[in-house]
Amino acid sequence: MNKIRYFAPLFSAMLAVSFSCSKSGEDIPDPDTTDPLKVEKAYVKSIMNDYYFWYSEVPQNLVAASYDDVESYFYDFLVDEDHWSWMMTGKEYLEMQTGVYETYGFNLKQAIEIYDDYGVRVSYVYPGSPMAEQGVTRGFELTHLNGTAVETIDNKTFNEVLSNSANSFTFLNLEGQSVTFTTSAREIQTVSVLKNEVITPAMYPGLPHNVGYMVYMSFTESMQDELDAAFSALAGVGDLVLDLRYNGGGDMAVLEYMAGYLAPASANNRVLYKTVHNDRYRSWNASHSISRNAQALNLSRLFVLTSDGTASASEVIINGMNPLFPGGVFCIGDTTYGKPNGMYVLPYPKNNYKNPDYVYLPICFFNENENGEGNYTNGLIPDSNRGDDLFHNFGVEEDNLKAALYYIAHGSFPAVPRPSVSFKSQPGAILKQEAPRGGFYTMLPEGFSLSE
Repeated sequence: MNKIRYFAPLFSAMLAVSFSCSKSGEDIPDPDTTDPLKVEKAYVKSIMNDYYFWYSEVPQNLVAASYDDVESYFYDFLVDEDHWSWMMTGKEYLEMQTGVYETYGFNLKQAIEIYDDYGVRVSYVYPGSPMAEQGVTRGFELTHLNGTAVETIDNKTFNEVLSNSANSFTFLNLEGQSVTFTTSAREIQTVSVLKNEVITPAMYPGLPHNVGYMVYMSFTESMQDELDAAFSALAGVGDLVLDLRYNGGGDMAVLEYMAGYLAPASANNRVLYKTVHNDRYRSWNASHSISRNAQALNLSRLFVLTSDGTASASEVIINGMNPLFPGGVFCIGDTTYGKPNGMYVLPYPKNNYKNPDYVYLPICFFNENENGEGNYTNGLIPDSNRGDDLFHNFGVEEDNLKAALYYIAHGSFPAVPRPSVSFKSQPGAILKQEAPRGGFYTMLPEGFSLSE
């Protein structure tokens, strides 16, 4: 397995699809000795001149033979407005399908937005991971790597050190105590439901009823059973707070499955989202309706916790559900990433989903809700703009969740607090979060496949 130890979120499983021949009718030529990547480059060119949403605007003057790798060739086809299309290796694809990664099992972030704090803090930890076994939780502050103060390490060195198979870590825990240990990265099974809890009026005084709280990490097909167990445990709650701060998207089928649990009875068979393709594939434009689950929650509104890592399928839930709930959808946190579109998973060699060399994910369609609202390329703006409270573990003391509970109890959002911590105003490494790559995927229309 690849050793994935960067600290953008670990992303969701992919949905394997098949796809049709290039509409341009271009044959993929045989390789020759002058360019061993000739076949694959021709494949890239064919999909970018056909399925790609902006196919008519792609450059036609790229000299394939001048590229030493297919990655550079693929990315040079992207139009300026496209900052979503991407590709990955076959190994990465297979890892994402299973949710199994070699990792330390945690994510690091800085509370710069709102809080102006440059301390490097843990935003979440996967259960059963090396970090979880050491007792690390959300809210721990990383102060030293291998004995060197983090605030003195530049970005490049910081990331290089974290790619080591083993490191010594020093944290300040939630009580302000220093904890040092050495641990190694290893292969773990990630989860999609990181936390699931029923919050009672005894836990948060003033609530008129029990409130469900779910931290949902990825719309992953192989983890769909987790949703059944989670929603079963939430039966009877009067409101739900859905935490999508670290959810970069995922499988369309799982998105629709979750919507069936969330939707009010009045939303059954109504449109969750519509897909809009390029002019070659307008016949593929479709409306995707909600099929309400028999065990669906009885909700009249929805609260969603958001961040700049909330993307793609997570944004479809927000945008698609908003006109379907009588009481609306309330977002709490930061503006979302802004990915109102989706891709098809196109492997090379063609149709090889079991052992591909590469997988290409060009933008092929845009999404709209029932009212035709979409195009949120600058993200979805929250109703209560708050920074990600990295100073508390998940629970009723964490500000974003507390803001939702306060609204449920009082009908308004509280002021943004200033935490009682010592801010690190002199940054060393500035953690640049990777763009969410979970994406939003759907099957091509039935009956279409790439012929050999």
